Amino acid sequence: IKGKKNTNIYLVYLYLEVTHGASVCVSSVSQHASAVELYEGDSFILPCQYNTFALTDLSVVWSRSDLSPPTVHQRQRQGDELKDQNQRYSGRTSMKTDAVETGDLSLNLTNLQLSDSATYTCSVTDLRYVRGQRSCCSLCFSTERFPSWVKALLVLLVLLVVSGGLLFHFRYYFMSGESLPEVRKPPSDSVIDQ
Repeated sequence: IKGKKNTNIYLVYLYLEVTHGASVCVSSVSQHASAVELYEGDSFILPCQYNTFALTDLSVVWSRSDLSPPTVHQRQRQGDELKDQNQRYSGRTSMKTDAVETGDLSLNLTNLQLSDSATYTCSVTDLRYVRGQRSCCSLCFSTERFPSWVKALLVLLVLLVVSGGLLFHFRYYFMSGESLPEVRKPPSDSVIDQ
């Protein structure tokens, strides 16, 4: 995330892992990346969808493992529980009021800061059946600056394709073997009649 004066592209990686009990079950999940332009001060929604209808004593925790405390935002059926929230995110996070009922557990992160570039995890826990924390749904979001070496490589690749295209286009001119017609000189020993 950069200031408004600089335009920087970031890659957004989304990864979904579904865990039930002690077994891991990953089904119809795809990992994909897309480019998003983010500026300091903007807002961004980190998506997370999970079917919550069967969970009665539900806790949703958005976290960052690199922070202490790691909690970015916490929601229970009764509402937000922000007493363990990391101070960096105070007043900058929110979830829809009907998030638990609809299963749309997306986190709205406002006033983006440079330090917000990280991996975020959305954990859904049914507190009735868990001793300690067990993640039922994890979604990771991370932002990384588009590396400058990749930009240079892309420029070189474009130049290579363009030069190859030009060579292909003019190959007949260079390899046809055709030459310009010869200009014949008159023989030097010829005599011109007067």
